[in-house]
Amino acid sequence: ALLVSMALCNSSLRAQQQPTPEPGRKLILVKKADVGISEKVNGIEITKFVGNCIFEHDGALMFCDSAWVDNASNTLDALGHVYINIGDTIDIWSDSLYYDGNIRMATLYDNVKMVDRKAELTTDILFYDRSIERAHYPNYGFITNETDHLNSLEGYYFARTKVFNFHTDLVLTNPDYVLKSDTLVYESREKISRIFGPTTITGEERFVYCERGWYNSKSGNSHLHEKVFIRQKDRTLNADSVYYYKKTDFGKAF
Repeated sequence: ALLVSMALCNSSLRAQQQPTPEPGRKLILVKKADVGISEKVNGIEITKFVGNCIFEHDGALMFCDSAWVDNASNTLDALGHVYINIGDTIDIWSDSLYYDGNIRMATLYDNVKMVDRKAELTTDILFYDRSIERAHYPNYGFITNETDHLNSLEGYYFARTKVFNFHTDLVLTNPDYVLKSDTLVYESREKISRIFGPTTITGEERFVYCERGWYNSKSGNSHLHEKVFIRQKDRTLNADSVYYYKKTDFGKAF
């Protein structure tokens, strides 16, 4: 039985590696698997791989416990301890994966964790479009780095620019404040939060409301505008626009 399994696996490996892809189309390749068995499902030939599976597609490596590969549609269904390595910085883990090699789209389900250098995203469903290097979670995601913890109902991450775009029920928690908003763009390289829409920022001694602006959690500087309201102890400030410089504890209001 072992020899038969090895023969089937070797045959499947050759089948994966030998077909000539259509112009501009790269096939999903099998790098390693303990067992490979081909069978027809609804008239379509599917190859099932089990044990220590490693696949490669256009520079991305995919690891799992078992997988089904459809050569005709150039797709992969993977289960168990899924791990994807994309380039030098992107690593993604999940319980299962559907990968379409034609459009370079990975859809990951359950216990999803994506790490890009110092930022970590966890969620239940993640779509990663390799063509534009964009991750999208449609149902609650949690992001952490050295100082900030952020969660929102929906969000996008652009790996090239290291920028997050968050929507709906957004909460950003920092050691110095808690920011709540409906829409926020977070530039993780510079730790700049750009506000779009009604937003509150609550600190130990200060409460802020505005509808536009930005805040740099690295420097502490900020520029807030549109219906700005600030309350600090027994003092309040209303303005159209406010600049604040943390290092000198100096602000300007217009």
